[in-house]
Amino acid sequence: MSFRRILPLAILLLAFALRIIAIDRIPPGLSHDEAYNGVTAMQVLDGQRLIFFEINKGIEPLIIYLEALAFYAFGIGPTPMRLVNVICGLLTVALVYPLTKRLFNRRVALLAMAGLAVSFWAIFTSRLALRAVILPPLLLLTLYFLWRGLNPTFNVQCLTFLALSGLAAGATMYTYLSSRFVPLLLGAIFAYQLLRRQVTKWHWLGALLLFLLWAIVFAPLAFYFWQHAASFTERSNQVSTLPYALDGDFGPLLRHTGRTLAMFTFHGDETDRYNLDGRPVFDWLNGLFFYLGIGLMLLRLRRPANVAGPAALLLLWLFFMLLPDFITDDSPPLPPHHRRTAGRLYLLGDWPGLGQPAYCRGE
Repeated sequence: MSFRRILPLAILLLAFALRIIAIDRIPPGLSHDEAYNGVTAMQVLDGQRLIFFEINKGIEPLIIYLEALAFYAFGIGPTPMRLVNVICGLLTVALVYPLTKRLFNRRVALLAMAGLAVSFWAIFTSRLALRAVILPPLLLLTLYFLWRGLNPTFNVQCLTFLALSGLAAGATMYTYLSSRFVPLLLGAIFAYQLLRRQVTKWHWLGALLLFLLWAIVFAPLAFYFWQHAASFTERSNQVSTLPYALDGDFGPLLRHTGRTLAMFTFHGDETDRYNLDGRPVFDWLNGLFFYLGIGLMLLRLRRPANVAGPAALLLLWLFFMLLPDFITDDSPPLPPHHRRTAGRLYLLGDWPGLGQPAYCRGE
């Protein structure tokens, strides 16, 4: 086996080791959110079958059924619960590679994969039994299939990829509250492609199929929310700054936007059970590459559509996955929240990779 093939596998093995070692002891104990999930998963084993769980202000069902399956296979306890997230975290690292390689080049894909494999935030969240970590791998699949389907030379295979993107996007709705921004992200990507004249009438047919399949997959949960409207709006209404903004008070929105943007290199999540002492996402070296990567992507927007497209996708992705924290209200804990922005977990490796010389050499 060649070194080119061994390297991604070696990165995956490293990622697995960092996520699985001492999983029964680190972090110690269960947070209240993890405990709620575990109790609910035990109720599923006892025969409860729901499309949405009202406990703990509402829990999307995918994490509960996966943890119930882990309990069935390995017994009831904290470790089986956390194994679910270890697997999801490992899938996120693995799926970074094909998407980044298709968007840019192999060098950046390897840098992104390696960066995510050793990222403190990615490791820490992969060791917690929380539903937010299930969103990134499904979102990666959604965007990978979407980009394959947006090939300028449209064919039947493109239609298949767009259909798969719709199915994966529908599945994200069963993971975490932030998934409600996924259809907005997909719509924004299509709108950008339209503005750059990179879509044909066949692409629009594919887009229709994508959103149709998204709606079909989401339909059971959507029907429940239609019958129980308060369940859909309760949590988001409790933590939103939008009511203040609609009344003309933009202070909370601007304040939380600033706090969220500061988490990359200045001050991170202050919740002890999800971070260590407000640690920022990046150290200063990777933070420098992160900002450089954003600058390079902004410059790419001025270039031909085939070059600007991947940059637009990443910038839109970053914006829409940060929105949940932008609109969070002043109730403690204050933003940034690593869980609410879990949809941008993939970007932990990608943005610094785009700011490094390997990216420029691969152009």
